[in-house]
Amino acid sequence: ISPEQIMKPDGEFERLLKNQLFMACVISVMIDKAHCLTEWGEFQPEYRELGRLRYIL
Repeated sequence: ISPEQIMKPDGEFERLLKNQLFMACVISVMIDKAHCLTEWGEFQPEYRELGRLRYIL
């Protein structure tokens, strides 16, 4: 799943986060290509928004 999909308001990932069964099974979230947070952060602002997941989860 891409950062754009994760951070999309009212997207599929947000619907999953509202599903209690799904959330009960979440153990961790891993971001591959984390170097893109600094390299692409200006190009794709969603990469900088990924830190919000910590509070959502």
